[in-house]
Amino acid sequence: MKTKLIGILLILSFGFVFAQNTGSFRYAYEDSNSDLYREYAQILSQRQFFETIAGNLNAAIALPYDIGLVAVQCDTTNAFWSPDNKAIVVCYEMLEILIDAFRRDISNQQELSNAVFGALEFIFYHELGHALIDIFNIPSTGREEDAVDQFSTLFLLDTDVGIASALSGASFFYKIGQASGGSVQDLAFWDEHSLNQQRFYNIVCLVFGSDPNRYQNLVLQNSKGFLPGNGSGILPKERAVRCPSEYADISRSWNILINDYVAFKNNPNNNQNTNASTNPPVTTAPVASPPTNPVSHPVANNQANYETYNGNLATNDSTLDNGEYLDLYELELIAGQEVNIALASNDFDTYLIVQSPEEISYENDDAAETTAQYSSNITIPVIVSGTYKVAVTSYEAASQGAYQLVISKQNDVYDGLSEEQLSAADAQFDSGEYYDVYEYNFSAGEHITLALSSSQFDPYLMVISPSEQRQENDDYAGQSHISRLEFDVAEAGTWKVYVSSYEQGESGAYQLVIGHGNAQTAGQAAPQANNTPAATVYNGSLQFGDSTLDTGEYADLYEINLAVGQQIVANLSSTGFNTYLGIRSPSGVVTELDELANQARQSRISLTANEAGIWTVFVTTMQAGEQGNYSLSIRK
Repeated sequence: MKTKLIGILLILSFGFVFAQNTGSFRYAYEDSNSDLYREYAQILSQRQFFETIAGNLNAAIALPYDIGLVAVQCDTTNAFWSPDNKAIVVCYEMLEILIDAFRRDISNQQELSNAVFGALEFIFYHELGHALIDIFNIPSTGREEDAVDQFSTLFLLDTDVGIASALSGASFFYKIGQASGGSVQDLAFWDEHSLNQQRFYNIVCLVFGSDPNRYQNLVLQNSKGFLPGNGSGILPKERAVRCPSEYADISRSWNILINDYVAFKNNPNNNQNTNASTNPPVTTAPVASPPTNPVSHPVANNQANYETYNGNLATNDSTLDNGEYLDLYELELIAGQEVNIALASNDFDTYLIVQSPEEISYENDDAAETTAQYSSNITIPVIVSGTYKVAVTSYEAASQGAYQLVISKQNDVYDGLSEEQLSAADAQFDSGEYYDVYEYNFSAGEHITLALSSSQFDPYLMVISPSEQRQENDDYAGQSHISRLEFDVAEAGTWKVYVSSYEQGESGAYQLVIGHGNAQTAGQAAPQANNTPAATVYNGSLQFGDSTLDTGEYADLYEINLAVGQQIVANLSSTGFNTYLGIRSPSGVVTELDELANQARQSRISLTANEAGIWTVFVTTMQAGEQGNYSLSIRK
């Protein structure tokens, strides 16, 4: 899901310090007395290496004076920021050593070129970090070399090409670290740079932490050894589990520093310390007018009260810092309600922002498919009574056109509330997610509604009945801020409710609300149900005669076809054996899980496909020779 709230990469599109544009980035490829280096200058120019970088930076950053981007023969291997010359210098010798380092392992010319120039791009943005720290007096409490490694990595995380450049930079440090050899006593502990191997793991950790599901292939698979793909990956799990929180902390810190110190062009908002997308300016409600292209909305709840607004984004509207037009609505809500806000348009890519009285913001870009070309949807359990602000805007700057906003409120949905925190002090699943567990005594026939919401992490909600039947939800109706379950209680007793996160290591405040009601009767209009696709359930048995793994465990295999970005949630439970679950990607990367929350006979894996094709789900046992019935549910 796209977001406007976080990401260091937004430094090229917004900022909060305003300055006059008195300088610019200017580039030059200097001549050399070496035929090889003249060839390098020609290659850099043909690739428009500095031209592209300078164009992007000049469009965003307001410099107090000109800054040079210079490729030159230095008679030493280096790239550096020169405060005296006010220039970022890339030596031709640096390009030479990059080629030498990568050509040992890469024979394909295109792959070699991508690796070399990817690493060079990482090195350049490392030096840009030094330059910005010097030019704008950005403070640092740690080693500046580590800080600008972080800056360069975060800067490149916006695109697949940039991520490849970050990993190429990491790979280069690893290669020169290996090549240096020597004993521990020979390592340059005195140097202002971290050791090359440390720089490698720090960069990979940030990449993985930015999207653990997408970059699961970076993690070293320390499995039992019987599943294919054992030993793949490069980042030890002991470090990987901390990478999401490291990424969140480092990204937040750099965002604050960039926003507070770096001057940006075309920004009239002086000295603001909050993103306008999270705190939209108040405007009067737009005049309702029929959209030029009528659209339908995705909400269908016969028990809800509807309010429908037809409006237009136009050039006379207020704008966010990035140039998106904005209409603002205010609505009064009462604790215990549930509100669904749906925005649809055929004219522009919609973006919806809702801010609570506590100034907690929720956002949605792309909702589930509707009859409109573009739609956004937010569902919120109302915890605090008061005025909620609803901002209608667009994903792209300067987009215009008609839209329809539909607000539906359902009264008295929730009657209980828990406000807590996920933190590193909580229990953890084996897969690394923190969790809290609540116990409720439900009576047969009750109708239960549970909603878990957070603006600080992607919540994951799971309910286990007294007989250990399980229900779970991640993104309710495609919304990453809320998980929601609604069901009739079939068996009385103690039910366990697990509050967790979708990604390992996530933490932060959350709200868990619960509503008790009567069971739905036939013909009665039910509240909007969970829009998560239904799971496919396989009831099987591991027994003598089944295929076996090399280490003797019986195994059943299931194949599923996934597209890139498609999520899969696999749940395995058994009353006859200790479960073990594995999922293998088309390229052979394996994700494995033994038990769920210390429950030896339940396993769960949730991931997002990073490649298209046939994925294989392994159902097996913890110990060789175990047998018994099982239930496997697969939802995608």
